[in-house]
Amino acid sequence: MTILFIHAWGGSGKGHWQDILAKKLAKAGHKVLFPSFPSPDKPHLKEWLATLEEVLKDVDPADLRVATHSLGGALWLHFMKKKIAFCPQKVLLVSPPLTDCGIPEIKDFFPLPDIDLGEARKNHLLIYSDNDNYITLQEFETLAKKYSLPTHFVPHAGHINIASGFGDWEWMEKELTKNILEIHGADFFINTPEEFLIRKKGCDAVKEIRKLRD
Repeated sequence: MTILFIHAWGGSGKGHWQDILAKKLAKAGHKVLFPSFPSPDKPHLKEWLATLEEVLKDVDPADLRVATHSLGGALWLHFMKKKIAFCPQKVLLVSPPLTDCGIPEIKDFFPLPDIDLGEARKNHLLIYSDNDNYITLQEFETLAKKYSLPTHFVPHAGHINIASGFGDWEWMEKELTKNILEIHGADFFINTPEEFLIRKKGCDAVKEIRKLRD
């Protein structure tokens, strides 16, 4: 099994869940790919795509699991546009933005490509939160519909990075190493904000759901 981590704008440094899990999984005997993309602070889509294509040129997709973070998810979707027949075992897209968020340094990656993932979509999972500074709940819904992706909601997790406390992410480690991609995991990880609130708070969740949607 090969596990690929694709970092975000600025990279995923020491203490980031990608950095920690890459080291842990390599130590456990897995083949881990964690490339450093050129000019991480001023990325160019063409250069990042070329790097990713080089990294994956001899990799069997049937033996590959992928975990992207933020801009890394945008890169992956552009890659799939070029390599639609490339179908990994699992692709976990964590907090990918729908737009450039007004950040000039990443505008080269947007708009996201129009693409039908076909059979590959069943192996993808979009992971998101309700208080992400780079993408709203409504934008996540738009993104999920655009690519017909299953989703996985992590409550109050921000951009799911160091700043929001995601270092040694046990759930992600299990998802990358187990045999079956389960959309519904432990109680903390529910498919949508509504399901999370309803399971935790019953009918009183309706008011909070409305607040999330406002």
